[in-house]
Amino acid sequence: MALESTENVLPPVSVQEVLVDIYFSRINTLLPLVDEEAFRAQFSMEILPPQLIQAICLVATKESGENLGALRLGEGTDLLGIENFKNTLYNLLVQCISRKESRRTVTQIQVHALLSLHTSGPDSTEDASLHLMQAIHHAQTLGLHLINKTNEHQDKAHILLFWSLWSLDRWNAAINGRPVLIGNSDMQPNMNEAFQCGRAPFRIWLRLAETLDQVIGFYRPTSKLSLFHESTFTGFEQIVEEAQGYLIPKSTLISLELLYHGISILSCGGQKGVTISNSMKIRESFATTQIVSIIHSNHAKTLLALPMIPYSISLSLCWSYNKLRKSKLLTTRHMARSALETCCRVLSEQKMLWWFAGVISRLGQRALDELGQDPSAAASSEIQEEHFDLRYGQQITSTGYEQTFCQPELPDAFRPGEGNRGLTLQESVENNMGHSSVGSIGDFHRMLLDLNMPLMSGDLF
Repeated sequence: MALESTENVLPPVSVQEVLVDIYFSRINTLLPLVDEEAFRAQFSMEILPPQLIQAICLVATKESGENLGALRLGEGTDLLGIENFKNTLYNLLVQCISRKESRRTVTQIQVHALLSLHTSGPDSTEDASLHLMQAIHHAQTLGLHLINKTNEHQDKAHILLFWSLWSLDRWNAAINGRPVLIGNSDMQPNMNEAFQCGRAPFRIWLRLAETLDQVIGFYRPTSKLSLFHESTFTGFEQIVEEAQGYLIPKSTLISLELLYHGISILSCGGQKGVTISNSMKIRESFATTQIVSIIHSNHAKTLLALPMIPYSISLSLCWSYNKLRKSKLLTTRHMARSALETCCRVLSEQKMLWWFAGVISRLGQRALDELGQDPSAAASSEIQEEHFDLRYGQQITSTGYEQTFCQPELPDAFRPGEGNRGLTLQESVENNMGHSSVGSIGDFHRMLLDLNMPLMSGDLF
């Protein structure tokens, strides 16, 4: 498809209008990267930057799925399938925003942030991190981290944009194993200001990101905590009540609850050798059960198309897998198998949206197949009461805190080396699955749960 000017490559106006409505009703209400009032005014006058329209159409297309049927870009062009449509839009945007003259504008910040939500290929984790990094870089160049709330409408929009980036930064740190880019001590805006500016879905989203920020800090190499303080973990219903969010759309509220339970699972980790409390074990089990309950029903089809959703489901899958391997109770193992099957099914359904979901679903299905062939495999697995240390190795001495940066042991197929040089993550996964034992898949799951280990493709694996 030859396209000479990306500025003219847009879907027909009728399609744009549908996708714009989807975006603002499903995504922007939760993550207000774009000022809806200003956008719609400029949209009606046809003076919007085409790249912003393209980015919004890209994100909204994930929400609409196959309901839109075949689409076209530009007048008189061929019809495109949904996947081809999304890939073409993405490639056009990447080419356009790489130009130097296009940088350092609010539009570029918004476009990069929206592109970070598009993860559909083997390199998608790195690309998403890079797009978000550039969005944050340009935001800091413009000084968005120093803006205080005033009565001006523009400053309100900038505050919401900044805190949207802040929240995405925390999710990127968790999902892709990256350091946070926006230090809390480096910024002027107060979260309470954003809480007052945003609508109920965003207020809930922001509180979840705040909790995730605390959990991420617990996993960092310099953390001196052996367990996450349970007292700092607020209940989801309390968060919704404080945000006055009981009346938000059901699909949005369910998606937020699923993310909450994913964060809850992350908060239940502990250092190796440290036994977590029974209440934390119960909370971890409850969070997994709630995620499975949400996705087991038809709610899975209404979940928001955000990369945090399959990540949270994957956390539930990992917990279910470990229970299936380690528990001696027949009822617990039966429940864990059912949960694992549900997670695999839903992640497989989402593989066209998220490459990551397809990889994890295949690993989970592989584990189910192996345990199904050898029913004694789960029972004969090593039973451990202590949790795997998801953080880099640490040592506390009587003279003070000492940290050692030793990475967790990985299966041979996932260690850097000549044998893996040049392989993509998907190829490495397939190679490992070809000769994998049930245990090595568990090692890979634990690697995904390490918030300090960068999730990358290419030579690392």
